[in-house]
Amino acid sequence: MDALGIDDKFCLFREGYVKAYIDFIFNSSVERQFDAFSSGFFRVCESQVMGLLHPKELKGMLIGQPVTDLHPFEKVAVYAGVTKDEPLIGWFWSFLHDLPQEKQRTFFKFLTGSDRIPIGAIATQIQIHVAPVDPKVPLSHLPLPTAVTCMSILMLPNYPNQELLDDKLSKAIDYTGGQGFGFQ
Repeated sequence: MDALGIDDKFCLFREGYVKAYIDFIFNSSVERQFDAFSSGFFRVCESQVMGLLHPKELKGMLIGQPVTDLHPFEKVAVYAGVTKDEPLIGWFWSFLHDLPQEKQRTFFKFLTGSDRIPIGAIATQIQIHVAPVDPKVPLSHLPLPTAVTCMSILMLPNYPNQELLDDKLSKAIDYTGGQGFGFQ
């Protein structure tokens, strides 16, 4: 017996029990579900290819890459109701490029529903639809921008100045937490 009065056989029994319990929780209890997942996964992703990938590359294939630069999206953006040379569009991109990277990812999530870019889709097309603004509406009552996440469409009111655009776009991103569809 040891100093605590517990003999070695009990310690070995306890250690074996803990190992068996862990094996059951993480392996045996989910074996059927894991086998089904594994079969489907390797049907889509050939197992020979998997041996060539590093874990980070596989993760990128499965969940995409984080947004780190909005310039490629600016290059392929499509505009409706405005041309890319109009001041509103310049203000818009200036605002986005001046944001810290974390806020840029939040904007991207607001716009697309995800802060990640699928592998090979760096040039995902962003559509910016500019809505006319009624001049009779006070500036403080102009609506916030909205997003149609499934189509990557930003509905942007035609704000008359950069300060108002910056304020309204900041609020839209912050209020929704980057969710795109509505307020939390």
